[in-house]
Amino acid sequence: MWRAFGCLVAYFVLALMPHASAADFSVDSSDPKLAVVSISGELLPNDHKIFISKTLNLDAAIVVFYSNGGNLVSGLEIGKAIRLKEFQTYVPDDSLCASACALAWLGGTPRYLSKSASVGFHAAFINHGEGVNTESGMANAMVGAYLNSLGLPTRAVTYMTFAAPASMQWLTVDDAEELGIDVKLFDVNGGDKLCQVAA
Repeated sequence: MWRAFGCLVAYFVLALMPHASAADFSVDSSDPKLAVVSISGELLPNDHKIFISKTLNLDAAIVVFYSNGGNLVSGLEIGKAIRLKEFQTYVPDDSLCASACALAWLGGTPRYLSKSASVGFHAAFINHGEGVNTESGMANAMVGAYLNSLGLPTRAVTYMTFAAPASMQWLTVDDAEELGIDVKLFDVNGGDKLCQVAA
């Protein structure tokens, strides 16, 4: 139903590119059928509350991500809110969505990914300062419970928590299909055509 609107969004989001390091949330609801919500910058504690307050009254939206991650709880709660509202998610060309951002992106139904977008995952960790990070079993359990609630298989959960805190596992189209992660390729050059990568 929203395929045509989703394609138009690809052209619109170029105006929403990030300009700040801290998370910025913007909503364009000029189209009554599909709002465009942009999240850019680092996710901070309680940012999920800002997201929820800005999207609570939206019936349909596509959430566009430009973020290298940030606070785990905010990422998980944004993803849960996206899934509850049945919003679409999208990472545009040449954009990064990693760590907590990637987990939030997974909440989308459907999830869109442009050809040159980068979506990355790694194990959850505790930051002790001065570049010292240690993997957290409790935090990874939270991630696993969230991913299971999205209906993702165990092999996908393992994939997304395998990389060490200082590393990154970059999701590819082939990986998504093999892991049972439903992702749709968003091709701006294809006009109004959307290519389903994995069903």
